[in-house]
Amino acid sequence: MLSFFIYYVVFGAILVAVGTFLYKRWDRGQSNAVVKSIDAPEWILKTVERDTPAAEFSQQELYDFSTRLVSQLKGALASGTDAQLARVGQLLSEPQLLTEILWKDASLRLSAVFHSYPREYTSLLEAIFVHSTNTTQQYSAYRMASCVMAPPKKLRKLTERMAADKKYQSQSR
Repeated sequence: MLSFFIYYVVFGAILVAVGTFLYKRWDRGQSNAVVKSIDAPEWILKTVERDTPAAEFSQQELYDFSTRLVSQLKGALASGTDAQLARVGQLLSEPQLLTEILWKDASLRLSAVFHSYPREYTSLLEAIFVHSTNTTQQYSAYRMASCVMAPPKKLRKLTERMAADKKYQSQSR
């Protein structure tokens, strides 16, 4: 009876290991396709900088905007279609992102997005760092990188490179 039980435990452990391995391979393949579409710089908008300061936003408007940003970001990182990436690029150039309160509201949710999609999130920030000329997008990328709690080495190095570049820090109000 004991050998019968051991047989099922070993067989079950092997099935779980094989299933986990197959899932990880499938997930990596899905992630590679999304990262490839994020790395293509066409989705990053070349927007014109605004000369006038943005209007003041209420607390509720900032909360709604941060909720919309996080949901759009999750959708874009999950599927990586050109339309979703273009919407994220547009959202990352909005003047609401220059408000300090927004980053306090969104930091935990952005950290959760990073932990759900670490490769895609890092790839998005690298694409903005390399290809964007919009200072609001650049500042947003810096703040998004700074929001992640206990970042891995690759994201920490990217954040340090952004911190060394003054254009990523000069936008806050």
